Amino acid sequence: MQLSHFRLFTIGIGILVFVSQPVTAISKSVTLWDDFIEDTTLRKGYTYLVAGVVHVPAGIKLTVEDGVTIYLKNGKIKPRVLDRAALIFDPGSVLEAKSFTVKAAEADGQPDKIS
Repeated sequence: MQLSHFRLFTIGIGILVFVSQPVTAISKSVTLWDDFIEDTTLRKGYTYLVAGVVHVPAGIKLTVEDGVTIYLKNGKIKPRVLDRAALIFDPGSVLEAKSFTVKAAEADGQPDKIS
């Protein structure tokens, strides 16, 4: 089993990126593959798996309810700009959240047993 590391960095002005370094079988789960196109709320009671490069574009608000867990898929993915799963907040996007968790997931989508 590999330990996974997260990098948090910015690209340009105001872009926040979570990248998992080296997930679609988590119960009550939602797999995120594509960019958000409207204001969205990630609800408590669900697990969210970021399995690609997912952007929150300018003008879009992502609300994350307290207690939500977001997993980033480990391993290489079909590249866009990055070749790892990432949740990217573009300049002008909004993140509304108080307390949530971002963790690694194994390549098969299962939560990383170490995290």
